[in-house]
Amino acid sequence: YIPHWQDNDDGYYLLVKSRGEPLDLVEPIRRVVAGIDPTIPLASVETLEAYARETTRTERLLALLMALFSAAALLLAGVGVYGVTAQLAAERRHEIGVRVALGARKDQVLSMVLRQGLTAVAAGVVLGLGLAWGLGRLMAAQLFGVTPTDPLTFLLTPLAVIGIAVVANLLPARRAMKVDPVRALQAE
Repeated sequence: YIPHWQDNDDGYYLLVKSRGEPLDLVEPIRRVVAGIDPTIPLASVETLEAYARETTRTERLLALLMALFSAAALLLAGVGVYGVTAQLAAERRHEIGVRVALGARKDQVLSMVLRQGLTAVAAGVVLGLGLAWGLGRLMAAQLFGVTPTDPLTFLLTPLAVIGIAVVANLLPARRAMKVDPVRALQAE
């Protein structure tokens, strides 16, 4: 034990469990504390929920910022996948025109462009899952309320990335389906 006068850094806390409204007990508690020692001040009275909300403000702000940055990264990834797929489809416009001229159906063109775009996304998802698995173990001490290999996170995140990639790939693929073979061949 250390005497109070040697180690009085932040003060002390008195926690009271109640069945009703906790703030209704403030005055009775003040009287009891004053009856024990009238020189002890009872300041900063608040509920445990208010105290927890106040003391975790920084962590909640960091969590919000992480969520916003994650959403921005997901959006940028989707725009990047769209841009690359659109460029690849545009570069293959002549080839797609030849395929359509030789009898390729629209669904074949669609699947060809989607397959090309989603192959790279699938490789990225597999690599990302592997890195997340390994780095999650290193960051285990920093995680609260989830395990480093949280199944829900490892399921929903790849599904979200793949979903965004499918949408980002569908736009150039649908445009490639509409290629007029005559114009595509005349351009060359």
